[in-house]
Amino acid sequence: MVKEFKDLSQNLNKEKIEKFEKRVKEKVKYLHSLGFNFELEETPDTFILKIKDEDGNDARKIYLTKLQGVLPVKDKFYKIEDIIEALLNYPYDSIQDAVEKFFKQSN
Repeated sequence: MVKEFKDLSQNLNKEKIEKFEKRVKEKVKYLHSLGFNFELEETPDTFILKIKDEDGNDARKIYLTKLQGVLPVKDKFYKIEDIIEALLNYPYDSIQDAVEKFFKQSN
């Protein structure tokens, strides 16, 4: 019974991670289509969103664990969808600025 539960738990977790991976890849692809200069690097348990500057150099890296599905910004954690929504809807000097504007607006 315990083994069956562990197997079920691992399968559910794997499915959740796969869905999350797909969502992140779709969002990054969409951002690329809008002209955002991102590069997505992937490790077994982490996505690394590399934001490029105008010259194509790495300006900032955001590490996103696949299990949590959240990003730390100024000691708070936000879902990747919220970060991307903030980037799409608000002019920003930094991701932190965009996220703060987004959450002030939505409160």
